[in-house]
Amino acid sequence: MRRHRSIFIKLLGVFLVTGILLNMATFGFFRIARPDREEIKVRHAVEYLLESLVLRLGEPPRQEEAQKIAKSHGIRIAFTTQTRALYPISTAFNMISGNPFQDEEEFNEPGNRMEWHRGELIARLHRANGTYWIQYSFSEHDSAVAIFPLLLILSVIVAGGFFMLRWVLSPIGAMMKAVKETSDGNFAYRMDSHRRDEFGKLASMYNTMQSRVQEMMEARRQLLLDVSHEIRTPLTRMKLSLEFMERNRYSRHMAEEISLMNAMLTEVLENERMNSLHESLQKTSMDLAGTIEEVVARFTISQQIEVSLERVSVAHDPVRMGLALQNLIENSIRHTDAEGRIINVTLSTGRVELGDFAILSVEDNGPGIAQEQRERIFEPFYRRPESSGFGLGLSLVARIVEAHGGSIQLDPERSSRFVILLPLQSTKSL
Repeated sequence: MRRHRSIFIKLLGVFLVTGILLNMATFGFFRIARPDREEIKVRHAVEYLLESLVLRLGEPPRQEEAQKIAKSHGIRIAFTTQTRALYPISTAFNMISGNPFQDEEEFNEPGNRMEWHRGELIARLHRANGTYWIQYSFSEHDSAVAIFPLLLILSVIVAGGFFMLRWVLSPIGAMMKAVKETSDGNFAYRMDSHRRDEFGKLASMYNTMQSRVQEMMEARRQLLLDVSHEIRTPLTRMKLSLEFMERNRYSRHMAEEISLMNAMLTEVLENERMNSLHESLQKTSMDLAGTIEEVVARFTISQQIEVSLERVSVAHDPVRMGLALQNLIENSIRHTDAEGRIINVTLSTGRVELGDFAILSVEDNGPGIAQEQRERIFEPFYRRPESSGFGLGLSLVARIVEAHGGSIQLDPERSSRFVILLPLQSTKSL
């Protein structure tokens, strides 16, 4: 199963990365655009301040004055009488923290040096009376104190951006629910379209689409009802006329044809009713085995049907599910010889990938379905060459099962066995 990745997190990440890149680009621009002479001026200004510091220490430099400067300004100083010394090792006094000068390659050669070292300004000055080393830590006074407010501000900005994104994109959840309602056949569902942005326009367009689809479905349903009524009326007259005719093989043949037309008309109408999945089912949580027993009882007078049923409560429409089972049994009867015919109906429970299911199977001892026909047997009006039906029975079964959130398939190893999976109460729909 693919891992879900939130679009809110993705967009927030895009904004954060964009902000970081913009800051880096701005910093880099000013860094590149700043002329070298400006940096030279800054270095000269710092050197001037360092010279002033050396003068304040006196001649020779006084350790007491150096301690006062370190305490009041955080500037640490080391001094040696060696005029060309590289590092503050043999010194008259040394207040330097750590070994920053040994870590910088620029200080390996004699001469005045000034560098940045891990948030510190370090400098070395050669004078006639000796060598001075100076260290000033910015992080100790600024960065360590400022990091917590900075983190707090960044956290507030990130949290605010996240909630703003969730508010802006909140209609996505409503749209997902709307699409789910449409896929379930609920064409009466409407979205709240009070927003004035693109999401509001999309919601309004969705509502318009729902209205048009609902109107078309209603028009088609009404047309079928009208046509069925118009067709059933002459069929009823013909059937009534046959009752007054002399019984012979012609009248029996006409009666059979009328019954076939009635059956076909019933299946067409039932298929159409199942198109509206949201409204057509009257599901009740009840024993599925009881529904199966009622259907099987209609056939046991003339047919041999073996049953093995486990008592299990399933939310289903007993009338529709009974019709589905009836069609499967009639399909088995049509495709098996009367002599030696055996039909098995079983009900059990089992666990598959998505959860716990009731497993209903109908199997006969007929020749089965050819490999090239298996992919199309659930299509409306598809008839196998040897079939005498209308091609609607199995299609109707598939529609009923899918309306219950289940699935139906032909056993790949036993081509005369149909298997229906119906979800139990705590199971997700297939």
